This record gives sequence, C-alpha cells and structure tokens, in this order.
Amino acid sequence: MANSPRLVTVVLNILSAAQTTGAVVSPAGFVFTVAVGVNPQAQNLTVSLVHGGSVTYTSALTYSDSNQWLSATPANGTVTSIKPVTVVLQPNVAGLAAGVYTATLKLTFSGGAVRNVPITLTVSPAASGEARAIQTQPRATVCTATQLLPAMTAISTGFSVAAGWPTPLEIDVVDDCGQPLTNGSVTATFSNGDPPLALSSLQGGTWSGTWSPRSAAAVNISVAAQSIATSTAPAIKGAIEVSGQVNPNSEPPIINSGGILNSASFAAGEPATPGALMTIFGANLAGPGTVATSLPLPTTLAGSQVLIGGTPMPLLYAGPGQINAVVPYSLPVNTTQQVIVINGPALSVPESDAVAPGAPAIFTLDGSGAGAAIVVAVNPDGTGYVVTPARPAHAGDVIVVYCTGLGGVRSSIHAGEATPLSPLAPATDVITLTIGGKVTPVEFAGLTPTLAGLYQIKPLFRRAHRLATR
Repeated sequence: MANSPRLVTVVLNILSAAQTTGAVVSPAGFVFTVAVGVNPQAQNLTVSLVHGGSVTYTSALTYSDSNQWLSATPANGTVTSIKPVTVVLQPNVAGLAAGVYTATLKLTFSGGAVRNVPITLTVSPAASGEARAIQTQPRATVCTATQLLPAMTAISTGFSVAAGWPTPLEIDVVDDCGQPLTNGSVTATFSNGDPPLALSSLQGGTWSGTWSPRSAAAVNISVAAQSIATSTAPAIKGAIEVSGQVNPNSEPPIINSGGILNSASFAAGEPATPGALMTIFGANLAGPGTVATSLPLPTTLAGSQVLIGGTPMPLLYAGPGQINAVVPYSLPVNTTQQVIVINGPALSVPESDAVAPGAPAIFTLDGSGAGAAIVVAVNPDGTGYVVTPARPAHAGDVIVVYCTGLGGVRSSIHAGEATPLSPLAPATDVITLTIGGKVTPVEFAGLTPTLAGLYQIKPLFRRAHRLATR
C-alpha cells in the first residue's frame, strides 16, 4: 500500500475514583429532514456516565417559533455508569408548512450541569402534490436550496477537551430543502491558532475529521460548510459555531503545527529527505535536554523516540520543546509519511510530512536558517577559519560549505552512523553550487567524514576567487 504504514492514535484515560467527568450526551446535535405531512423516523439521544455513581436529569424543549413539533421521551430519568438512558426524539410535522424549524433540548443534571442539544428540522414541499419521505426516493424539482444547515454531532457548546489528545469532529449537513451535502466541502477553524481542518465526507451528508488541540486555551470552533458551485446555480453556504475549553495536558507529546522543519533552513513546508537533519518543535517531546555523545546515534534519547513511516530516527538532541533527528535512508521518496513522537508511554498525534529525493539547505552562522552561510576556508598550511564579510576567503584557499538535504549517497552507510574517511560517501544526485550568481564546479558533495547526518560541498576553483558571505 502506498504511504504505509498509517498510524492511528488511541487514548485510554483511566480516571481515579475521585475524578468525575459528568454526564456524556451523544450525539451533540440532530438534523431531521422530511416532506410536508410526513413524520420522520425517531432518533435516539444517549445519556451516559463514565464514572461510578448516578445522576438524575430533567429536560425542557424550547423552540424558535410558536410551533411545538418535538417530543423527548423519557423527559426525566436517572443515569448510572452501567445503565445509560436513551431519550427518543420524535418530531410531529402535522400542520407545519415547508421551511426550517429549530429547537433546543435542555438537559439539567443533579449537581447543576446543563447540556443543550440543538435540533434542526427541514420540511420540504411534497413532490407532485403527494407527501413522501425525502430520504427514500428522488424528489421532483420543487424546492431551490438557499442555505446549508450544519449540525455538530460530536461536540457541543461547553465542551472540555485535553490538549494533545485526538478529538473527533462530526457534522451532519443538509440544505434547506432537506438534501444532504455530498459534493462540497466542510472546514473547521479554531480560534486558538490551530490550523484549519478539512473534514472528509462519509456520504449521506455526514462529514468527519479528527482535531488534535495544540494550544491550551478557551477556544471557539467555527465550522463552515460550502457546496461546490455549478454552472446553473451559485454555491450556497452555512455555518455553525460552538465554544468550549482546551485544558493543559502534561502527558502526551505535542508536535507544533508546521513544527517539522529542515534543521538548516527552518523553512516552513520543506519536505523531509533521506539522510537529512530534521528539527521537530513542540511540547512535552522529551525529558530534560540531552545531547547524543557517541556514534552511531541512538534512537532513544531523553526518554523519547521519533518514528517516521514507522521507522525509528537517530537522534542528535532531545528536549521538552525540540528534537533534532536524522531521516533514515530507507524511507521511500515521493511519498507522505507520518511522524510520531513517543515520550515514555505517551504518543503524539501523527503529523504528516512529505518525503522528497532532495531538499538542500545550507547552515547559517546565526543558526536561524537565514543570513550568512557557514563556509569554512582552509589555508595552504592546513589551518582553517570561518568565512565572514570581515574575513573573506582568498585565492588558493579551499572552502567547504556545510549543508543538509542532499539526499541519498553512494554508500552502504546507515543514518546515524559515523561517515568513514575512506571510502567517502558522495551524494547520489548531481549537486550544483551557485556563488555570487555564478555556477561553481563542485569537487565533492556528500557526507562529512567522521560525523553523522552532516553534508558538505567542496567547490572546485579553476581561477582565483575572492569570496565573502553576504
């Protein structure tokens, strides 16, 4: 299978006897679709507990207009950890004209907790003057949709989730004619700075995705659903917003959004390359900062491991907010692989990263990935110095440019091993070096002897050059 293996994170949170999470209400929202005069099938709401004990609840229905079209049975009850309660929601559309109706089921629990469940009912005109259920057969063109009506079914206003753990998002989307959104897009956006999440269609109007909160803060989730425009009708849109809390979580490692970078350039969006040095930024990535002190490099450092495509990466440095690692040469190129950090027993949510044959980047003097490059000049007597604008290289000097991301090498060396002095490990691909806008012949391009993961380029000068980094 292409791009295998795929990693799935499963979180098991075992609560102490003193911990309680309150009642769980699922789904968090409902959408009913029906034609005029035809009652839809009932849908079930489950109320459960994940801790010992019991709670009682009472319920109340409120409507956006004077029509009272919904029943919730049983209206009151007791919930225990071994006996959840099923509340049956049954609309009654008798007397309702075609249109969109909304209601809220308010559940009040002993102890004061409240859960509000939004419910949307779309009543469409009957086709050919006959009332029938829209779910079972195509409808004549008697209704022109003007908006989408998304309903959040996995989380609701007042949610509380832990940073770093996967949180499912699921949205049911229909238009105001009762037709499910199957050809369009649904995107979730987050006010805490997490990147937008494109949800996948499960068909039938249900869209799903997994959100891994990275920032612990009170957040609002805005979810927008938009159909694809056609040649005969403009696109229609709809949106829903719920708000809740992301709680700090010291347990799982968290990879920052866009936090997998080339160690030399730190450029966003750069792919990984076999043999390259990568830097991962995040939180709870490892124990106290530790530098590898011997070769070959270890695959476990400061209590942490990094897997890319299921393969352990050799580690140069590991600390709570940063890990420096070497990409294995065995990784297939022109694929997308998943990166996962393992800190003790806890795993990060997988982050996807593209793998390319090459992504060259030169190390810089200030370590930022920008500005003057690290170029070392070697005098005829064998002494060396770092080239700077104040101390340029001179004719007759040999210079070496240090970099990463040159890709595969003509050697049987494994990532993380010390590069031998003989034979050398030259890059497999042809490497071109440009200095001052001019292509400079390359005498050698490949791994730096005695080190692991560091590439070098040695230009071949045929005439006098005077070099200075800029």
